[in-house]
Amino acid sequence: TAQSGGIPTPCAIMTTVWKGASKKIVCNGQAVLTEDSSIFCSHGGTIKPLGTKCITGLGGTLSVGSIEKLTEKAEESKKIEQAVIGDSEVKKVEESTVMARSASQAEDSSIHIQQEKISYDPYALCNYEDCTEREGCEYFLTEVWIDNNSARLASNFKREREIEWEEYERQKEKQMAEAVTGGWRTAAHHLISGNQILLMQREQTKDGEIRFVYGSLVKLANYFGYDVNHAGNGIMLPTNESNFGQKEPLEKAASVYEVMSLSKRQWHVGGHQYTLSKESLERLQLYYQKHPEQYTSNSGGLFFADYVTAVKEEMDKLLIRYSKIRCWKKRKEVWKEKFLQDIHAVSRKVEGYLLRFGNHPRHSFPFFVSKAAVEYAFDLPITIKLVVIYQAAGVLRAKKVQLQRYDGRPVVPKEKEDQVIEGWEKERFIQFCENTIHFCLAEHVAFSFPFEFEEDIGPYIYRMERSSNQKVMDYLRENGNQLMAFIKGCNTSYHATKQVCDRRLERRDE
Repeated sequence: TAQSGGIPTPCAIMTTVWKGASKKIVCNGQAVLTEDSSIFCSHGGTIKPLGTKCITGLGGTLSVGSIEKLTEKAEESKKIEQAVIGDSEVKKVEESTVMARSASQAEDSSIHIQQEKISYDPYALCNYEDCTEREGCEYFLTEVWIDNNSARLASNFKREREIEWEEYERQKEKQMAEAVTGGWRTAAHHLISGNQILLMQREQTKDGEIRFVYGSLVKLANYFGYDVNHAGNGIMLPTNESNFGQKEPLEKAASVYEVMSLSKRQWHVGGHQYTLSKESLERLQLYYQKHPEQYTSNSGGLFFADYVTAVKEEMDKLLIRYSKIRCWKKRKEVWKEKFLQDIHAVSRKVEGYLLRFGNHPRHSFPFFVSKAAVEYAFDLPITIKLVVIYQAAGVLRAKKVQLQRYDGRPVVPKEKEDQVIEGWEKERFIQFCENTIHFCLAEHVAFSFPFEFEEDIGPYIYRMERSSNQKVMDYLRENGNQLMAFIKGCNTSYHATKQVCDRRLERRDE
């Protein structure tokens, strides 16, 4: 309850940003609350926790749990016993109605909150209840809405960043001429998404009213004339061509990898929330431990989840910076300049990380706009052994090849050994293959492997569609990304040469 004039009254929380939270102790991804912490109530006054508490959610009903109930191991997974702060029913103000259309996940939808009356605004960071000028106040009357429009973003980028756009198009034309798997289109990507970030939903009330995490920031943004479609909030990224959906899964993956290796930019697809495999997260965690300077987390241990989470980290800092109750029309121009500088700085930071992809894909961490971009940076093997079995001049041959990726650039095949294998004994062929798991077999070649298939050591066989006059190394050069896509889809792990040979010789004896 809020203490207003000494009389306890039921209250609704105006903002999810607590003052006085601990700067050293984090619980469940949020700063721990102490007896000195406070938050504003919609009816005036403040709310204070009784003792040390842990916030268990920023995306729904605000609740707390006792910090003593947590252990180091269970902190991330255990459901903390909840106790709702104050009355769960927000006091209804009869003369107030705030209506909203549900936030769409589509890239170009527009979302509005239309204030029909002006008695109540959950996003107004001012003492509007006691203000005699609120009915004519431009800030208080500012609506919470976003027109997230990719076409407008692209148009603004081309006009205001003309030199960058022309260079991007020049490079794209050159890169597409080198492509083997096909072309791609350009997507105008919002660095700070209007729909997925700025209008991120916190909760929906029983009356169907939507509450937004950054509603107070959006109100300020609109008051100060911020445009989410301005050129500085955009970057041009490659996306699928019109016939992309008709390709086979392996062809799609190969095309995506080739586009990223040629364009030096991340692959862009629709929404930017995705789920990574346990193995991918482990690789990311190891990378983060080695390079903590690349990302300072604000979420108490959540080092990475997806693009939306990473950008949200930056927006949370902005939300805290602009959470103080004040009269915003006083010194408006000063606050406007400061706010626009701060929100533009977020866009510049994110863009800088996305452009690092061209130097080394992993240097974009933690800002990856798609799951495919994460996989390309962290999941594709750097070096792979391959044995190619083919015919030349009517003779069966085997070629040892090493496929290498350098900083996300096109796959480079290196020949290690080439032998005539016509008439070889089984043992000799097994020793020649060493611990190779992946094999390329020309489609017209009839060859029977002298060892049986085992899931973790193969043989995994990729059928080459190579013309009779095409050299093997030329084929591997042209189809390197497709081979990488094939290899990534195989369920394999590293095994020492002796271990693999012994197992294959043993299975041969059976």
